[in-house]
Amino acid sequence: MSKKILRIEPEYDFNLIAISANCRDYRLCWFINKYLGLNFHREENDLPIFNEQGERYEIASYRHIIEELESSLYLLPNNNISGYLAPEIKEIDFFILSTLMMNTQDEKDFIRALNQIDIIQTAYAIDPYSLKSRDNFLIF
Repeated sequence: MSKKILRIEPEYDFNLIAISANCRDYRLCWFINKYLGLNFHREENDLPIFNEQGERYEIASYRHIIEELESSLYLLPNNNISGYLAPEIKEIDFFILSTLMMNTQDEKDFIRALNQIDIIQTAYAIDPYSLKSRDNFLIF
């Protein structure tokens, strides 16, 4: 009897923005809230992530809820004592993940606003399909 193999390719239907900022996660959260008028707050439960060796660790996450659009923005630190959320780009300090698919102009405007914040060195969009560790972002 022949074997059938089921291959499932998940869809990465979210926007991902990389941020380089030399500060702690709560401090970046405060600056984004203050200058962009958002309301990021720390989630009660940390997110479970598995590193390259398969070891489980947890990272903090901050969430801004957009009630009228039934979506959220997440601020996620890339580095932790135990590993990286996206180890192939270790120079990135944080990610903002948007469950609402932004159009190109909205994404550019949001990135431009992030780059206006003094504490942020740079912010830019990343295609999730270009990351080897893209499955770490599927928990949302």
